[in-house]
Amino acid sequence: MECILGVLGWEALFRCSRLVLQRDVVRAGADADGMLAMRIVSEGPSYAVAFVHACLVGVLGLFHSAALIRADTATQLAIAADISSPWYPAAAAAERTNVFFLSWLLYDLAHVVTCYPRLGGMDTIAHHLGFIGASLVCGSYRILPFPFAWLTTGELSSIALNIRWFLINSGRGDTAALQLAQVAFALLFFVTRVVLYGAGLAHLAWHRHLLFARVEGAPLAAVPLPLLVVVLLLLCGGYALNMLWMSKIVKMARGGRRAPKKRTS
Repeated sequence: MECILGVLGWEALFRCSRLVLQRDVVRAGADADGMLAMRIVSEGPSYAVAFVHACLVGVLGLFHSAALIRADTATQLAIAADISSPWYPAAAAAERTNVFFLSWLLYDLAHVVTCYPRLGGMDTIAHHLGFIGASLVCGSYRILPFPFAWLTTGELSSIALNIRWFLINSGRGDTAALQLAQVAFALLFFVTRVVLYGAGLAHLAWHRHLLFARVEGAPLAAVPLPLLVVVLLLLCGGYALNMLWMSKIVKMARGGRRAPKKRTS
C-alpha cells in the first residue's frame, strides 16, 4: 500500500510540475524558442520529479550510510528481527527509504516506456527493471540495508544532471552555469557511483562467507540462494552500467551543450 501511495504521489507531483511549466512557457510567450518550449512542457515534468527524488533519496542515502557504517556486518547485511537491537532503527529507516525508492522506479519506468526514447533508452529501462527486482527481493526478505544505503547515494549525481537539462532547454546551453553543472555531475557521479559503489561491492566480496552461509543464524540464511545470486548479479551489472555511463559523462564534461541529455536513472 505504501508503494502504491508513493507512485500516486510521484504522479501527482508530475502533473503539478507540468501545470507550472505550462504556465511559465505561456508567460514567456514570443520570447521563448518554440522547440525548447515544447520540450520543457513535454519532458520537463519528468526531470523536475527526478530532481526532487534525487535530492530526497540521495540525502537519505548519505544519512543511512553514516548510520550503518559502524554497525556489525550481520546488521549491514540483514535487518534484525529483534527490535531491541541498537542498530534496528537505522536499518529499519533504510527499509522505509527502499519503499520510497521503489515507488519512484515504478512511476518513472512507466514514463520512460510511454515516452520512449525521449527520457531514456534501453539502458535506462534495464536499470529500472533490474533495481525494481532487487528492491522487491531486499524488501521482502529485509536484507542488505547497508548496500542499499551506499547505492542510493548515487542519486546525488542526478541533482546536477537534472539542473543541466533545464539549463540547456531554457536556452542557457552556452553559459558558465552549464559547464559548472556538467563538471559537478561528473565529479558526483565518479565519487558516488564509481568510487563508493565500487567500495561497497568490495565490502560485499570481503564478507562473501556471510553472504552465502546457509547455517542457522547466518544473516541471509532465510533468503533462497538463487534470489540472492540474482540480486548480487544485478548490483554488479549496475556497476558495469555506471562504468559505461562514466565514459560518456567524461566526454560530456569536456564538451558543451550537445552532449547526451538522457537521465542515468
